[in-house]
Amino acid sequence: MDNETKRTYDKHAKRILSNKRILAHILQRVVDELRDKTIDQIVCYMEDDIKISKVAVQPPNIIGNNVENYITGEETVYFDLCFTLTKINGETKIIFDLEAQNKYNPGYPLVTRGIVYGARMISRQMNTEFTTQNYGGLKKVYSIWVCFNSPKHVGNAISKYAIQQESILGVSPAKKEDYDKMTVVLICLSDRICENEDRLIRLLNVLFKEKSAEKVGNVLRKEYNIPMAEDLKKEVVTMCNLSDMIEEKAIEKGEENATIRLVKAALTESSPEEVARILHLPLEEVLRIGQLAV
Repeated sequence: MDNETKRTYDKHAKRILSNKRILAHILQRVVDELRDKTIDQIVCYMEDDIKISKVAVQPPNIIGNNVENYITGEETVYFDLCFTLTKINGETKIIFDLEAQNKYNPGYPLVTRGIVYGARMISRQMNTEFTTQNYGGLKKVYSIWVCFNSPKHVGNAISKYAIQQESILGVSPAKKEDYDKMTVVLICLSDRICENEDRLIRLLNVLFKEKSAEKVGNVLRKEYNIPMAEDLKKEVVTMCNLSDMIEEKAIEKGEENATIRLVKAALTESSPEEVARILHLPLEEVLRIGQLAV
């Protein structure tokens, strides 16, 4: 996937994930505090302001007089989706970050990045949700990562990482709500779409792997009671077209690689002119491939 296609895919994926009813299905499946809540209840808990790529992950430098300044030359990284749920069980408030992630192995452990994002959501609460005189005001945070292209050995999977108490000697009387303040969730999607798989995995695989917008709409309505409003329909159609284009490019790339291997092998025993004649390729193309590094 080239950079331009990736940016376009990411943009529309974030818009789809920001749909409140789709978000509610994700949260109901992975958030302990919402397991016994209905989709309608979860939607009601959501504050209206879902921020898409607007909240910076990095803290700014303070250069004097409390003036914020981001490091020159470094690209500012933003949380994909930032939102808050309030009045859960009467008063509980939880802060969320949801990330749309294309690469399962981006060159570093994804779960570690999730911990960094969670830590930033905690530190951002200083002097807003809590102060140094009242740390008890700290709100729990969730960093949820939806990985679109997990490797085969991972497949469709949901994993959760949280802070837990381990009693080494005796038992301290800490309440769970006093230390259970950060959870990272990885939701991994494979290329397989099955009729009888986990409901959340099926929903996300249909949204991001299916190439028929009509089928996506039918599944959303019939299986998840998610109406295809005009804005969601537009994003789904775009995503289906992108998925189709990405698959076509992958096929073309595979065919190109096969041709390169074939020409390279043939050139070890035949002249470029002979290879061009046998494989029905332009001589210029054979010469170009011959100059490519092995």
